[in-house]
Amino acid sequence: MSQWCCDKPPASQPPGTPWREISGWWLAVEVYSPSSRVYDREFKRPAYLRLGVREVWLVDPWEQEILSLRQGDARETAVRDQIRWQADGMSAPLVIPLPRLFEGLRISLPE
Repeated sequence: MSQWCCDKPPASQPPGTPWREISGWWLAVEVYSPSSRVYDREFKRPAYLRLGVREVWLVDPWEQEILSLRQGDARETAVRDQIRWQADGMSAPLVIPLPRLFEGLRISLPE
């Protein structure tokens, strides 16, 4: 996961900075693997939200969707067309067209 912090530019957060010293997390992105689906959804996502991450995306390459949950929302949103994200201070949102992101991806779950 890339580390982006809202009150300091990413370069001011050197690799190895302890989690407890980082504040203002904007976004966490996890990509499911066959062995991590339940762990990412049931354990890591709530942990990110408790740490103060404002939004968590779980990328599901098999379903070709992103499950998005924002701090304070009761339910996640499944996104299949395009996902938008805008941090405080950004002049325009980041827009990711998911069909293009998943284009050419051919995977299957292990048996």
